[in-house]
Amino acid sequence: MNDKNPTTPTDLEPDGSASETKTEGALPDEGMSKSLVLVVYGAALDGEILEGLESLELRSFTRWTRVHGRGHTSAPHLDSHVWPGTNNVLALVMDPAAVPPLLSWLRDLKTRVSQEGLRAFVLPVEDYV
Repeated sequence: MNDKNPTTPTDLEPDGSASETKTEGALPDEGMSKSLVLVVYGAALDGEILEGLESLELRSFTRWTRVHGRGHTSAPHLDSHVWPGTNNVLALVMDPAAVPPLLSWLRDLKTRVSQEGLRAFVLPVEDYV
């Protein structure tokens, strides 16, 4: 193995191609299972949602704003004169052990703001780059 750059291919496979030993530059949690939590909520809840994430020390997320949608229990949010308002969507890729506290906090929030609209979906992450 090349000591100057451990990610440089140095070993040859039986067919003559180089194989790579990957030690540096790997994601620190690569190979560990992850969950994707999608949170869809009325834009009016944005501040409270972001404060909740901070209190749970969840600082990595992707947020889409001004999303249109219609839920089962809330009024449509279509950003129109007839159906004003929009939704926001958060995507969090996280350790599965951190999901239950987040869902518990979201359930509590949902009971307090039931008419605004709030849903969370948890999906397994098979792989990522």
